[in-house]
Amino acid sequence: KEICDENLMGNRTMCPVCDNELSCKSWKLSDSCLYSKISYIIDNPLTVFYSIFMSIWAVLFIEFWKRKQYELQFEWDVIDFEKKNEPLRPDFENQVKRTRRNRITGEEELYVPPLTKFYRYILSVSMILLMMFLVLALVMGFILYRLSFIVAFPKDTDPNIVNLTTSISAGCINLFLIVLLNRFYSWLAVKLNDFELHPTDSKYEKALTIKMYLFEFVNYYASIFYIAFFKGKFKESKLIEKCDQSGCLSELCIQLAIIMIGKQIFNNIQEVLYPIVQNCLTKLTSSNKWHKNDHIQDWLKDYYLISWTNLTLFAEYLEMVIQYGFITIFAVAFPLGPLFSLMNNVIEIRIDAFKILTQYKRPLPKKAQDIGMWHRILSTISNLAVITNGLILAFTSDFIPRLVYKYSYENDPNHNNLKGYVEFTLSLDKHNSNGIEAECYYKDFRKPYDSESPYEYTSVFYHILAARVIFLVIFEHFVFSMVAVMHWIPDVPSIVQEKIDAENLIIQHALWESLPERVVSDQGKFTDNNLESRILIKDI
Repeated sequence: KEICDENLMGNRTMCPVCDNELSCKSWKLSDSCLYSKISYIIDNPLTVFYSIFMSIWAVLFIEFWKRKQYELQFEWDVIDFEKKNEPLRPDFENQVKRTRRNRITGEEELYVPPLTKFYRYILSVSMILLMMFLVLALVMGFILYRLSFIVAFPKDTDPNIVNLTTSISAGCINLFLIVLLNRFYSWLAVKLNDFELHPTDSKYEKALTIKMYLFEFVNYYASIFYIAFFKGKFKESKLIEKCDQSGCLSELCIQLAIIMIGKQIFNNIQEVLYPIVQNCLTKLTSSNKWHKNDHIQDWLKDYYLISWTNLTLFAEYLEMVIQYGFITIFAVAFPLGPLFSLMNNVIEIRIDAFKILTQYKRPLPKKAQDIGMWHRILSTISNLAVITNGLILAFTSDFIPRLVYKYSYENDPNHNNLKGYVEFTLSLDKHNSNGIEAECYYKDFRKPYDSESPYEYTSVFYHILAARVIFLVIFEHFVFSMVAVMHWIPDVPSIVQEKIDAENLIIQHALWESLPERVVSDQGKFTDNNLESRILIKDI
């Protein structure tokens, strides 16, 4: 109300967003009314409870997935499945020619010297770090783009239009570059993985999973982390990109919505069109006339469809894990994220059904005990979500400054309103307007320009900083305490455990009945102290 009403604080003159007098002008606080309303939808007292709920939900999701996974393991009889004597990858056998004698089996086996492994891993890690720094460089490019875009607007343009247009255009360009870089990262990750000479498929897939997720994590989340934790925090820097008077949370919401929803739409369109186009091209370029015959057998039609590979399934895992990160790591910034994810997943299931059943060859079944490295990644994301949501609440939102003002600086003894809070958050500065020095305000807790120590932080800043840190510690300890309680949920459902115990009992009885009579005592129990009995039991 104070921001939007010009009779209260809305007529305050705010400092220009850049130092270019010709392009940037001062503006009225009431110009920030729209962004303030958007921000309050996200940044309000209920956000704290929503953040706690989402943090606990993320952990419960992992715990209940463990239980569901164990049910599937029992149903498919892979509880005790282990990849013993896993065969070597054909590519590994083709590339490695050096051999050595195995100390255990005494047989000759392919061998990669430790020094060779070391330099290959060093080169691979160096390339991964280089690509991550490339993404960070793109984030710096977006900062320059935003500043340049703001300067390019005519001086008399409505600030709301400038801010909204800048945020949406930057988000769309960022999404385009993310999609473009994903193609390059996928190709590079496979090449680096091949270069590392992994002997088995399980080690190869584990290394590829880590590389791809690191690439995707930095690619999708870098700009979001910048807006959430760094934008507008360094006033002394020459390369300053300021947040709106209402804070950075509204812009963070817009950026997150564009990237998340845009990614979902693009992926769904791609998953529908790519296999159709690829199969059409195969028909057009094929030398056979099979596609012109309407009575051709189905098996021959299936033969010319796209092959299903491990990377096809890998992409599905990666898509879901990235989406899981959006709705947990930044739950506070975009509360509607889970709703859009649910809608996307409903559509995604039908698209995958169409794609797998009609456009791809039948996948070859492959036994697995669990989802492998993806489970560790999901657990890491759940723990990271607690930290990031706590940091966003403490340092990005206005929740703590409002709380401090309400109970420490507000004149109302009942603490029923926030009257005077906007003025409490403003600091005094000056700017050059048509050759005349004029006073203006900006959002911060600093001393006025005409004080003995201008632009230094006031005692209020340190009071709020202490409150932020205390809140962060309490929030994370509370949530992690709840998480520790959730970990007590047994991984194996009681019904499954009873069935496992029943099967073990049947196997044990069958083992007893199959033993020779001399191994069993008169009471029908094993004579474990007899060496011959133990040897026979072990053999069986």
